[in-house]
Amino acid sequence: MKRTCSTVIVLALMLALVSSTGMAAREQKVTIWGRRAYIQEVFPAFEELMAKQGKQIKMELTQVSSTDMTAKLMSAFAAGEAPDIVMLDDILGPYFSSIGAIADISKQCAALPCFNELSVGMMRLGQWQGVQYLLPLFSDNSALMYNRKLFKQAGLDPNKAPEMWDDFVKYAKALTIDTNKDGRIDVYGTAFAIGEADMNMFTFLPFIWSNGGDILNDNGTKCLLDQPKAVEALQLWTDLIHKHKVTPPGTTSYGYTDMYNGFATEKIAMIIGGDWMIGSLAQDAPNIDYGVAYIPRPAGSKQSASFAGGDLIGITSTSKSKDVAWEFVKFALGEQVQVEVWGKHGAIPVVKEYYRNKYFAAEPKYAEFTKTLDVARAPFTTKYNEMYDPMLEAIQNATTLKMTPEQAFKRATQTIDRILSQP
Repeated sequence: MKRTCSTVIVLALMLALVSSTGMAAREQKVTIWGRRAYIQEVFPAFEELMAKQGKQIKMELTQVSSTDMTAKLMSAFAAGEAPDIVMLDDILGPYFSSIGAIADISKQCAALPCFNELSVGMMRLGQWQGVQYLLPLFSDNSALMYNRKLFKQAGLDPNKAPEMWDDFVKYAKALTIDTNKDGRIDVYGTAFAIGEADMNMFTFLPFIWSNGGDILNDNGTKCLLDQPKAVEALQLWTDLIHKHKVTPPGTTSYGYTDMYNGFATEKIAMIIGGDWMIGSLAQDAPNIDYGVAYIPRPAGSKQSASFAGGDLIGITSTSKSKDVAWEFVKFALGEQVQVEVWGKHGAIPVVKEYYRNKYFAAEPKYAEFTKTLDVARAPFTTKYNEMYDPMLEAIQNATTLKMTPEQAFKRATQTIDRILSQP
């Protein structure tokens, strides 16, 4: 009797195993982590596409903020529970590629029809030692945003943004106005989110790049902030605040919200902003008349610059569904995702073919942001987040006159070099 019972139990377990194996064969779950939940909108279309190929796929998203991604993803790898696909803030690309967390997709990439249309700056962030691990997915890049109504009131051409640093200073001075003649400034020419580390990077670094400088050398092993080209950019910001007095009194401690609200309420005429602000302004200040243009560059510079934010997409090295995951990566670079997800929700497609789409035709300001993607980049380093504090401290020290720009960046360079030298 005991033998019969044990035999039945064993058979039941075997049947359960066979049944679960059969279920797994019928439906394969593919997991993806990212900060933008919009991607779920195309899961049914991708699953249907796979079904036509005889594959029963179920996509599953876990939404993880950019702030939490590094810690949570590292924990998932340690526990053997990493997703199949990751959508990473592009500044995290070098780090995760360098530690072997992402699968090599170099050979597959070369066969993509859109391969040569992708942003060079973002592609670089998906590489490590000549190998392509991640591809651009969507972009959030920086540009100059300016109030046309305030331009008109100041006697400036509302359809002509300042192109050079000298123009930027001239326009900002003209736009700093005491409108009611009570002895107090009511509108300021510009403002910066100097008190917020990530916005400092996003808005300030393009001034260094267009001046021919950089924050790091090409392989990310040496800080270059103490070089003249970087110091000159910081001197420009310091002069705008103290010499020309075209910024609000609190700009040295402003966060993103302060800068954005000043622009939305038409108290600040020009800011360095991102494409996501178009949607925000449509909700918060629907009647504001503003334009988008390249960030001003210095005399002698042939090209403006922009910070390339946004996400990269890749396949984890531990994924057991790499073939299907690659099919999704390819799908993500097609029209259904580039236009019907990112374009629809106000992010910039990374495939040039899709810059012109029905959503951007309805709001041409997005098209201006697509132009800046061609000159967009971001620092290539595995220690980007660790540079936040010394960069923030340097810009605040200079713009509050605690140090000269040269002194502030010399100190920051020493700190960042120590960070870069650590394993």
